[in-house]
Amino acid sequence: MAGELDTAFWLTGGAILLLLVLSGFFSGSETALTAASRGKLRTQADKGSRGAERALKITEDNEKLIGSVLLGNNLVNILSTSLATAMFTRLFGDSGVALATLVMTALVLIFVLGGGPVPAMIAIAFHTVGALGKLFSEVNENASLKPVEGLASVGATWTQKMLLGVVPQVAPNYFSYALLRFEINIRASAILGFVGAGGIGIFLLLFATIVTVDQMSSVVRDRLTHGRKSEMLA
Repeated sequence: MAGELDTAFWLTGGAILLLLVLSGFFSGSETALTAASRGKLRTQADKGSRGAERALKITEDNEKLIGSVLLGNNLVNILSTSLATAMFTRLFGDSGVALATLVMTALVLIFVLGGGPVPAMIAIAFHTVGALGKLFSEVNENASLKPVEGLASVGATWTQKMLLGVVPQVAPNYFSYALLRFEINIRASAILGFVGAGGIGIFLLLFATIVTVDQMSSVVRDRLTHGRKSEMLA
């Protein structure tokens, strides 16, 4: 039984990986074929390029092309998610559904969007929304209801009670936490850029590389400059 489970697990995992590769293939094909210039393809086809000729035939009907690619992409994504849900449910029980959802979302984004700045931006956005939602809810729970009760006693509407009784209490903390998360996101984007995810980190890495090379080459440049001065004085 254990051997069968192990075999089923690895077969399911291999099928999920294959489906994710197909998902990336469909997404890349859609981007490449819709962005291709028919003029350049025609030029290459006139020169005898068989690939350009096939691309021209495929892109003759853009609606059919996009519909077929999207249909195939949705099918493989749904099938891979279903297999992952079944596998994680067998391993982790009822909590496997949520875990499979998170894992498959991350994998699909990576395979579909690649390792550039878009998946990193989405990851930071998800984390920021969750963290700020928790912090904002705690701020709302700690707000005093006395101003709201006082406004209600004089016949204020719901909008007036929120704007005059709640917003002045929670707004400072909202701005404080928002600025804190902004600072954290700047740091995270810099770190992600250092490991190849793009964004601010790429420019910081480029700047650090330029400064390092400049400092290391300053000795050589200084020696060359002083050497030329010595030759001129001699």
